[in-house]
Amino acid sequence: MANNNLPTKPGRPRRFNDRKELPTETSGYYIRRANPTAWDRTHSWLNETNPDRRYIGIGNPRERLAEHERAGRYDPNRDHIEVIPMKEDATYDELRDWERKKIALHRPVHNKSPGGEGRPPGHLRSFVVDGIDRYEDDDDDDEWDDDDGWVPCCASCKDVDDVSGSVDDDDDWYCSRCDEYIDEDGDVVDYDDDDDDDDDDPQYCYCGNFAARDCSSGSCGVCCSGCDRHGW
Repeated sequence: MANNNLPTKPGRPRRFNDRKELPTETSGYYIRRANPTAWDRTHSWLNETNPDRRYIGIGNPRERLAEHERAGRYDPNRDHIEVIPMKEDATYDELRDWERKKIALHRPVHNKSPGGEGRPPGHLRSFVVDGIDRYEDDDDDDEWDDDDGWVPCCASCKDVDDVSGSVDDDDDWYCSRCDEYIDEDGDVVDYDDDDDDDDDDPQYCYCGNFAARDCSSGSCGVCCSGCDRHGW
């Protein structure tokens, strides 16, 4: 029997083969690989993940799929996306709880955190009036600027999974994938003194993203083939 208490609508997720048809409304989604290779299965066995499930998330499916492709979490030649819409009266907190439970259940390959992070889109920022959840349509509401659960998306690797919370009084965050501090817009924060020589200038990976300073191959975390900084 279907669980009517879920924040998602009844029914199975819908597979989309044409990204132009993907919805833009906040939804739950799965990135799946129908025929994992022997290498995929071995890698998943070693890491205790599911080779069929590549990523589980929430958000705007069309935008998120493009982000996953840029970050190397989606291969358009081998993977597909399945979307399940959320109910009209569901809150974003409920959808984040759904994301956490699905990640724990299916153990996707590319989910590096338990889920439930990220700032709600403007039309889903709820607040309570007379004990009832309402929605805040103002995207510029300062009430959410200090939300401990929100982290910015790193502009270099296009990801939030490896971004940890505010690290100091300047409200900067740390992206462990890129080994860089970033601001609320996801841009790299340079803590070096202005008088430092050119060796302290930002280094770039061949893909165009910022390279980790101590990566022996001069790469970002996505492109590095193996080093002491990113692992082997």
